Amino acid sequence: MKVFFVTPYPLRKGPNVRFRLECYLPYLKKAGIGYKIRPFTSDRFYQILYKRRYFFKKLFFTLWGYLARLWHFFESLNYDAICILREVSPFGPAVFPYLWRLFGKRVIYDFDDAIYLKNMSQVNRMVAFLKRPANTKTFIRLSQRVIAGNNHLARYARRYNSSVITIPTPIDTVHFAPVQNEKREKVYIGWSGSWTTLPHFYLVKEELKELTSRYPFIQVKVFGSHAAHIPGVSLEALDWDLESELEQLRRFDIGIMPLSDDEWSRGKCGFKLLMYMALGIPSVSSPIGVNAEIIRDGENGFLASSGEEWIEKLSLLIADPLLRQRIAAAGRRTVEEKYSVAKWGPEFVKALQRG
Repeated sequence: MKVFFVTPYPLRKGPNVRFRLECYLPYLKKAGIGYKIRPFTSDRFYQILYKRRYFFKKLFFTLWGYLARLWHFFESLNYDAICILREVSPFGPAVFPYLWRLFGKRVIYDFDDAIYLKNMSQVNRMVAFLKRPANTKTFIRLSQRVIAGNNHLARYARRYNSSVITIPTPIDTVHFAPVQNEKREKVYIGWSGSWTTLPHFYLVKEELKELTSRYPFIQVKVFGSHAAHIPGVSLEALDWDLESELEQLRRFDIGIMPLSDDEWSRGKCGFKLLMYMALGIPSVSSPIGVNAEIIRDGENGFLASSGEEWIEKLSLLIADPLLRQRIAAAGRRTVEEKYSVAKWGPEFVKALQRG
C-alpha cells in the first residue's frame, strides 16, 4: 500500500505534522506502507509565515505553493490513498477532494482543531477574508475515512460522514521523558505555546500577580513567545525552538494550560497538557474540552474553573514538593497508558488500511 500525505507544513515544523504524522512514520515502515509527504509551505516559507511584514515574500511563496499543489495532485494519482492533514491549501475553495473522487481515489481526512470556525493568526489578518473554514465540511463529506483528534471534533464530523474515528494527538514517551531537576531555590511555573496563543496565557495574569506577591521565590517561564510580559511578575520569555524544546520544558516545575470557554478551545486536543504530563511536570489547566477527560482533579493534575481555584491549586503545588512528585508520576502513567505513540501508532496504521 502507498499513501500520499498532503500537509500544511514540512516535517519537523508545524505541531500538527510533527505529532499527527511524523511520529507515526516508523509504524508505516513496519507495516510495509510506502508514503510520500508533500507540504504546502516550504521550509523557507515557514521561517517567515508567522512573522510580521514580509508581505510580498509571503505572496510569492503562497503562489508557488498553489503551483506545487497542481504537481502534487498528479503525483498523488500513483498512490492508493490520499491522507489530508487539516487542509490542502490555506485559501480558496476545496477543489482537490472533488478531483480525487472523480479519479476514484480513496481519501482520508485528519484534523485536530475546530478549523471549521473562522480563526486566523493576527500576523496574517490582512488575508483573513480569504480563509474558507467551510472547506472542512467539504473535506469531511468527501472522504472515505475521517480521523478526529478528540470526541468533540468527531461529533462534528459525524454530521457529514459516518466513517469517523477518534485518534488523540499522541506523545512519544521515549522522546518526552522526565528528568530529575536539580534542587533550586525558585519554583518555575511554565507555559508553552506560541505568540498567537499568548491570549490564553494572559487569562491567568492576575492570578500570577497574586501568587508572585505571596511566593516571591516563584519564576514564570514562557516558552513560545519572547513578547510575553506581565508587570510585577518575574517572567522569562523565549521564542519556541525545536532544538532547545526539551531543555526548556524540563525546567518547568509546574505547567499551566488556561483556556477560554468557547468552541475553538473545546476543539483543542490537550497536547500541551499531555506534553507536561509525559515530562513529569504536574499541571493546572482549565476544565475545557478534552482537558476534563485527561485530568482527574487532584490525582494526575488539577483543574481550575475560577481565579480563586487557580490560586488555590497552584499554591498547593508551589508549597509541596512531594505533592508535585506524586501528581507528576500519576500524570506520566496516564500518558503511557492512554496517550502514547506506542498505543496509537498501530491504530493510525489500521485507519489508513481499512476500506
